[in-house]
Amino acid sequence: MPADVSILDSKNNASWFSKASLLLLEDQTTQREILTAKFRKLGIGNIVAVAEGGSALKQIEENPAHFDILVVDLILGDMDGLKFLRLAEQSCTHMPAIIVVSAVDDLLLATVKLTAQQRGYNLLGAYSKPVSVAELNASLTRFFNQRSEAVKVSAMEFEEQLPASEVAAALHSGELCAYFQPMVATGPEQNVLAVEALARWHHPVHGTVYPSGFLPMLEHSGMLAQFSTLIIRQSIEQLRRFRNNGLDIGVSINVTTLELADFDWTERLSDLVDQFRVPAAKVTLEVTETMALSNNVDIAETLARLRLKGFGLSIDDFGVGYSSLSNFRRVAFTELKIDRCLTESLLEDMGQQKIVASIIHLGHDLDLRVIAEAVDNEGVATLLTELGCDMIQGQYYSPALSGEDITAWCLEKNKRKALR
Repeated sequence: MPADVSILDSKNNASWFSKASLLLLEDQTTQREILTAKFRKLGIGNIVAVAEGGSALKQIEENPAHFDILVVDLILGDMDGLKFLRLAEQSCTHMPAIIVVSAVDDLLLATVKLTAQQRGYNLLGAYSKPVSVAELNASLTRFFNQRSEAVKVSAMEFEEQLPASEVAAALHSGELCAYFQPMVATGPEQNVLAVEALARWHHPVHGTVYPSGFLPMLEHSGMLAQFSTLIIRQSIEQLRRFRNNGLDIGVSINVTTLELADFDWTERLSDLVDQFRVPAAKVTLEVTETMALSNNVDIAETLARLRLKGFGLSIDDFGVGYSSLSNFRRVAFTELKIDRCLTESLLEDMGQQKIVASIIHLGHDLDLRVIAEAVDNEGVATLLTELGCDMIQGQYYSPALSGEDITAWCLEKNKRKALR
């Protein structure tokens, strides 16, 4: 996601928000008027403010595709906010993004956030009253950034715009390739310690297409294994390129159940590392929490064999799953990545700060390196550093770059001479 920008300072944001439509559900008259004034200040052009859930639902039923954002109080006179959201979901053509503002304690607010995320809602923020203009600004900016990134791909369905034959041709021609986003240490030198491989498609018409624009078709067409092989090989090649330029840094690669359930894959990966003469310890395989802690014995065996051969293991998207600590220690992980759902609203959410601090403490107690992803601004980076996070990844430092560009970027960042 692009770095946060100020709505008040951005002409593009101001232009978009003047056209945005927001439904505000708040049963207290004074609070409703205050929130309306704050959203007006931030440039929202169309605000419908109502006091009752029933009235809000009527607005949605009359205009099922009208509202971009719903701002919801949790404690209402005629229904609670979660019930309203469930009923609204049934009436909307497309569920709007959500901002929750309520006078409940941090723990309950965190529970509501988790519930909303489980249901697949686009939760822009959840705040205790009184909510500040800066907090609302952060949520609206987050939504603007989401819309901006969505435009890069296209609003058309991938079956229509990106047919299987086109995806297959892109895979064979090299238009689909690995880009790399740096992970920067939080110490005083702020050196790059590793990069994560992220797939991109350089489409001749649509420009840069992100994985959501082509992964479904790859999977649907049975080309996912071939694609994964390509990205893994390019990642190991990049690791060799780093070392040729004096950069002793690692690479993280996302892997799927296709690789982990294949008994022979560990040997193929080891052979690839040997071929390019790079240390296995500099290659970290990222697996999701759900995948890593499943009861699939083949996956568990592969993870164990990867560690035996010296590869690193990262538990990705930590904070989204629901595993117990006893299950967590079944796998010999070397690092833990805090999911973006916990970092995106970190500055304005004290509850999130407590959760992230606990995760960092847990990781260090288990001798794991802790990385925070999707860090988009200096304030979040500074706070994560104060909380003891080991590395930071996100647009604040750099987007994903090509192999050539990331090498130059890391050389400049680390300011190191070539190894002899």
